[in-house]
Amino acid sequence: MYGAILGDMIGSPYEFDIGNKTKDFPLFVEFVALIYLSYIKKKMEDAGLFANYTMHELLDELDVIECFQEPGKAPIQAEVLKKQEQIYRDLGVTPLLATPEAKQ
Repeated sequence: MYGAILGDMIGSPYEFDIGNKTKDFPLFVEFVALIYLSYIKKKMEDAGLFANYTMHELLDELDVIECFQEPGKAPIQAEVLKKQEQIYRDLGVTPLLATPEAKQ
């Protein structure tokens, strides 16, 4: 119910702007963020990660990993700690450049 009310309040300035056909407005961005956060929360619950992390702590732990890719070249990934790699695996994601001994 709160989501419907908030959606009406946030989206009302954009309802009558018939000329705006882009997805570049706050309601769309907030909606997509909500979908991602809901998905991450479900995966964390399924993996039992809330016993060790809050969602904010888990996202902060993974936020420090950097990966760069140039067109036509292999990805260059910064060091991924075993702890971070295990978080990815618990969430059902195989890290991009997983260590060979840890591959499942």
